[in-house]
Amino acid sequence: MKRLFLLLCFVPAVAFCSENIALNKPATANGTHVSSSPSYAVDGDYQTDWNRGWYIDEGTGPAWLIVDLLAPYNIDQINLTGANEEIRTIKGESYDWIGLVQKYELYGSLDGTDYDLLDSDFLVDTETIAGSTNVISVSGSYRYLKLDVLYSGLPYTQTHWVHLYEMQVFEVPEPTTLLLFGLGGLILRKK
Repeated sequence: MKRLFLLLCFVPAVAFCSENIALNKPATANGTHVSSSPSYAVDGDYQTDWNRGWYIDEGTGPAWLIVDLLAPYNIDQINLTGANEEIRTIKGESYDWIGLVQKYELYGSLDGTDYDLLDSDFLVDTETIAGSTNVISVSGSYRYLKLDVLYSGLPYTQTHWVHLYEMQVFEVPEPTTLLLFGLGGLILRKK
């Protein structure tokens, strides 16, 4: 006599999910190139960018971009993506900005008046989207995010236009319980 045993397992699991809360939120800037818009920095499309439209160096004051998340969020991470060869290839552009540096400061605020410094670093033009994306860990509740670009150009040679391809913002993820199931095993017995 053959017996067949089927073992079915149900296992609860916890997953952490978060979405880009800056996607399509209102964005303003203190300058814009003709074919560009501050909203392009939060549209989820790497083929569009906010472009200031003129040079910035240490003496001309910052170019700034402000994103209003429309409500306070407990922010966990912010991704800033600058120019890179991968995007330009997709767009069919041929000029080379490898090595282009943008010195920036990133701020967060609840009221749009008093800002906390969240990060101060450089965005560097590289070969890939991943290579030119700064992943910034953040801990705090903010509604407004302000990016000040203090310098844009090739180091110690020439200045260049300020531009940002994408700002992504993620809040502290809420745990979600999932029910996972699977076939544990088949056992055949002969008697």
